[in-house]
Amino acid sequence: MQDHPADHGSALHFFTSTQVLSGYVQCPKEMRLLDLLNGGPRLGATRDRAFLELSPDPPGNGVAAPQVPKTYVSKPSIQLVAVDDPNLARGVGAQPDIKPYPFTHKSPVRVHLQLQDYSVSGDLHLAAGQSIAAVLNEDAQFIPLTDATVGREHGRGERLFTSRPLVFVNKGQIVSLRRESAVA
Repeated sequence: MQDHPADHGSALHFFTSTQVLSGYVQCPKEMRLLDLLNGGPRLGATRDRAFLELSPDPPGNGVAAPQVPKTYVSKPSIQLVAVDDPNLARGVGAQPDIKPYPFTHKSPVRVHLQLQDYSVSGDLHLAAGQSIAAVLNEDAQFIPLTDATVGREHGRGERLFTSRPLVFVNKGQIVSLRRESAVA
C-alpha cells in the first residue's frame, strides 16, 4: 500500500497586474486546487480566505526545512493562476484512487478571454446543455481552462506568450470572452 502525504502541491504561477508570483500553495490531499481557489465547502472555517499563502518549497516533502519566507497574495488581485503539471489538467480519474468528486462528462469549447492585462485562449469545459453564460454567472470566482496560451503586450508592440496545460481565470478580471470559431 502506498503512503500519501497529507498535502500536495504543484508549482503555480499567479499572474497579477504588476507581477507574476511563483511558488507552492498547500492543498489538502482530498481537495482540488479549484476548490481551494474558490473557497469550496471542504475548506470549513478557512473557506473565505482573502489571501493565499505561497511557499518557495513544495509541501510535504518529508524534510524538516528551515523557516522560509512566505508570500501572501490577494485572491481578488489574481488575474489567472497557471499550473505547470500536465497531470493536474486531467481532473477526476487521473489517479487510480477513489475520488470524493462525482465525474461529470464535459465537452471542450475553445474561447478567447481578454483580462485586464493578459489575453488567454484555451478550452472551457461545458457539461451537456450548459452555456458559456451559465459558467460565467456561477458563484465560483475562478474557472478552469485547459490547453491555454497566455499573452501580454509590452512596449513597442512586443508580445510575450506562454502555454500551460491548465490555468484558472479569475472571473472578476475578465473584460470580455468570445467563443473561437470551430475549425472545419
